[in-house]
Amino acid sequence: MQERKVDSGSDRLIQSRNEALESHGSPIRPLGKLWGMDVFAWLRPESGSLINTIGSFPFKVIWIGGIEELNTALEEDATVLGNLEALVVYDSNVFQLNSLWIGALNTVVGTSDLPDALCFVEQLKSNKRMLLFTASGENALSSLREFEAFVELKRNE
Repeated sequence: MQERKVDSGSDRLIQSRNEALESHGSPIRPLGKLWGMDVFAWLRPESGSLINTIGSFPFKVIWIGGIEELNTALEEDATVLGNLEALVVYDSNVFQLNSLWIGALNTVVGTSDLPDALCFVEQLKSNKRMLLFTASGENALSSLREFEAFVELKRNE
């Protein structure tokens, strides 16, 4: 007898949501507080919206992102640097950023993977700061999930 796989409505909904996230991105999502900071995650943000959002935050921002999205946003509007406390690049060294941007900030970190970047972020924690994680590119969804797991783990320590 051949076993038939039952596909529930909720399974289809989850699959559909994941496919949409893979191709289009998502709105910014608040993840609550961590170390006294408000934490947000954003999958495949459009650079104009990203710049406006960073500019609207009430506190300085520690931004964890990929090199391409950082470069794209900062090339579009470098004045956003005034709203940043730190840049943490998780997929490249910092030398792929404009040296003027690096010089405008006290803290700029570049690593080759997300776990290393998150170790640095823990050293940057501070009250009255915003922690923003953005992910784009082919590994965006897995990076987002890894960041969410990190936040949950640290929140429960």
